[in-house]
Amino acid sequence: MTAPSTPGPRWLRPWLDGEPHRLAFAAGALLLAAVAAWWCARVLGFVSGGALPAAESHAILMTFGFMPLFFGGFLAGAGSRWLGQPPLPARELAPAVLLQLAGWLVFLAATALDAAGAAAATASAALLAVAAGQAMAWRRFAARVSASTRPDRVHAGVIALAGAIGLFALLATAAAMAVHDVPLARAAVRAALWIHVGCTFAAAAHRMIPFLGGAAWPAFDARRPRWLLEALAAVFVLEGVADAADLLRGATPMPLQLARTVVEALAGAGTLGIALRWGVVQDLRIRLLAMLRLAVAWLAVSLLLAALSHGLALAGHAGLGTAPLHAYAMGFLGSTMLAMVARFIAGHAGRTVAADAPLWRLFVLQQAAVAARVAGGVLDALGIAQAHVAIAFAAVAWALVCVLWVARYLPLLAGPRLERPRPGRAGDAPSA
Repeated sequence: MTAPSTPGPRWLRPWLDGEPHRLAFAAGALLLAAVAAWWCARVLGFVSGGALPAAESHAILMTFGFMPLFFGGFLAGAGSRWLGQPPLPARELAPAVLLQLAGWLVFLAATALDAAGAAAATASAALLAVAAGQAMAWRRFAARVSASTRPDRVHAGVIALAGAIGLFALLATAAAMAVHDVPLARAAVRAALWIHVGCTFAAAAHRMIPFLGGAAWPAFDARRPRWLLEALAAVFVLEGVADAADLLRGATPMPLQLARTVVEALAGAGTLGIALRWGVVQDLRIRLLAMLRLAVAWLAVSLLLAALSHGLALAGHAGLGTAPLHAYAMGFLGSTMLAMVARFIAGHAGRTVAADAPLWRLFVLQQAAVAARVAGGVLDALGIAQAHVAIAFAAVAWALVCVLWVARYLPLLAGPRLERPRPGRAGDAPSA
């Protein structure tokens, strides 16, 4: 128990004296629920929009908001152990976390302002505060990567480099918001979504999935070959750079667009092959592994849809709109987040790390939300009026999943660790 004489506000003491991921994860979880509820209210028309473009505000919050908070908490603990160093004390992480959270609260307030100048200035200032908080967390982790004597620092190095790119993109977004440059804001956000968030997910999953699988993964080292991480990172960088270039400069020259389409098709087919191959070694009754396998399948779907969309555009037809993007963001990133963060929280709280029935039901609802949003993107691109029904269902289902997921796991972040022996079983692995 925390001593009564511990300095700081009483309500902050459990967070400041606990494991470093608790405060960052709690802030990320609360922001996730708030953003999901806010966007659902916007889609349904319950909240009127201000002067800021709704789609761009949504993209900024979903890319730069809760994800970096989850990253910061994870890297302060598990990331430090990768580097052979003790976890970062929660008190050292707290200023970065609280500064980000405060910045996002101001940004959400800016989305309700009707005066264009005031909204843009407030949003830009809020993003600069968020960038300052993320820079504080990134600087500490980058210093630990540099100081580490571990021979294998590849995963940590990839995450540190991706974080630097994300910071640059966030500063570019803040500048774009200040001068009302919507194309620049869109390009910066899209680059960050693929390169910062995507490469961080790829490195963390590549490092952690064999631990999550436990006895269900024979030939441990063979299940995470280095080339797989390199290939995923290369695809994510390609998508981020190509999307940003398209948004800034318009249509890409046909030879480059054709090359991109071929790469997306090959990468999508290869990723789908990996997801199907996992079925040979996975026991899909282990729900946690099934969740991760389906997340990878969504990545394959997103790349294949992107190849189809660009192929249609090359042939002079309408593409698939935002369907590939949502298959990636909601499907791959959302499913991976739901599984890995829940597992991390449960493991560090001393609970069983296998996905239980409530988590599985939330995951199934989330899959329905992804499918509806992807379908809505296709229907909208084709000009079919019923697209708004699918998009509204996706927004409601996603908000419900996020709010219930946060309500389930936030108490585990605030409560004491449950010290009790847990039965060993496939899929239950020690915290890595």
